Amino acid sequence: MENLKLNDDSLAFLRRAAGWAKFLAIMGFIVIGLTFVNELIAATLVSIMRRSFDVIGLPIEFSDTFKWIYFGVLLALTAVCVLPMIYLYCFANKLRNSIDNGDTLTLALSLRSLKRYFIFCSVVIMVWLIFIMLLIIPIAMMIGAII
Repeated sequence: MENLKLNDDSLAFLRRAAGWAKFLAIMGFIVIGLTFVNELIAATLVSIMRRSFDVIGLPIEFSDTFKWIYFGVLLALTAVCVLPMIYLYCFANKLRNSIDNGDTLTLALSLRSLKRYFIFCSVVIMVWLIFIMLLIIPIAMMIGAII
């Protein structure tokens, strides 16, 4: 196979793509961090509200077990979102290093990170679509039974 040669324009485009990829990854990390903080605040507020309702004698249906399962699932989903951001950030850094140093091995590693990013996002989208379809079918059956 012939060696791939990139001209100056191609390198400039790749450098710009690396910058945008790094920006998107950093923004993703920020959003994930804010989501995590929001989950902690929500868990704290639910505990405070539960104690307040207990003090004034109002019945509450939100059990502690359900609360921790709910927040555990949210925490797991937030943790899963970190992985594609790591792949994107690695792609950006390795691509920038490969362009600066003219290193084809680092370029291959950066493209591997980009491949992992796209595969991960594709799998998440497929799982999400299957989940939506599994929700739509029973809902359509219930609507059909009502009509």
